[in-house]
Amino acid sequence: MLGSTRHQRVLALSACGALVSALALLPVGQASALGPPDALSVGGNVDFSSSGPTCTEVGTEPSDTVPIVGGGASDSVSMDVTVTNTDAVTPDPGDHTHVTGSITAAARVKKHNGSMTSFSVSGTGRVTSVSAEGSASQCNVSAQMEAVMTTVFTEAKPGWVYVTRAQPKGTATLMAIADSTGSTVPYEDLFSGPKSKNTERVFLKPGTYEAINLFVVSTSGTGLLLKAGTPSTSLSGAFHAAGSALGGTKGAAGRYVKFPASISCSQHSAKLTWTGHAGQVAAGSFSVNGQKKASARNPQAGRSVVLHHLGKTADNKITANLTLKGGGHATASRVYVPCKG
Repeated sequence: MLGSTRHQRVLALSACGALVSALALLPVGQASALGPPDALSVGGNVDFSSSGPTCTEVGTEPSDTVPIVGGGASDSVSMDVTVTNTDAVTPDPGDHTHVTGSITAAARVKKHNGSMTSFSVSGTGRVTSVSAEGSASQCNVSAQMEAVMTTVFTEAKPGWVYVTRAQPKGTATLMAIADSTGSTVPYEDLFSGPKSKNTERVFLKPGTYEAINLFVVSTSGTGLLLKAGTPSTSLSGAFHAAGSALGGTKGAAGRYVKFPASISCSQHSAKLTWTGHAGQVAAGSFSVNGQKKASARNPQAGRSVVLHHLGKTADNKITANLTLKGGGHATASRVYVPCKG
């Protein structure tokens, strides 16, 4: 696993107390508590006041880790803990807080020829903290349930990881990607607040990385549930090689001209090929990000149209506008990720 330098940096980013607790589950150096390089860990944690009267916890804070084997893993734990004021000088047996919680998570990692293509972790969690004396409790109990997925992966080619976070109100999440030295964190996102969905991307050079994805559901010390009901969270990433298509071809003109799976990052060009239906086309115009790059008349099946001078650092949206011999028009487009970050 990766070194402790990066984990210290990520920990420093975590102003949220629940995430600080969850980060205790993360690996530090080769002696990783998670064991395998790809793993899913779930657990629960109860905190109470370290000042004032002495409080005692009865019950077990769960923690479990499973390796991600064959591309997937799932796990769940539950927690049932009672914290009581057992101070030797001023004990208060009536000052007790009952904590219950559960969490279920599933993780997926896909790799092709040793390189990561996608990863994800999703799940639901719930935790309640009910104090018999309410806000008058001297134990100040808080609790959280957490799930964390780690995956160590290699990318043979440069490209973009699209990172997506979808979480409900009251859930805290952390997503990070670090390089193999632990000294550089190309991507990090810490979020706690309202219901949120966000997608970002980060450019990675060929190399080895570790992705960390975790989510936490928490209570307050007064027993108020931050999120009513059962939250559902999804954290994921998908790799797209530099210059590759972000999605499929959209539009009817794809019947007449085939768009490439990727553009040429060395030549900064794209080659489109006329299909067997090309005989139905009278003329075509081709543009990249709205700028015309080429045109054709009476195309023949198997012939190509090459578009030059494509952008290096921005998305390239290639569009074909065709005029059909039988009358009418057809349009199609495809978007390609940048060749450089």
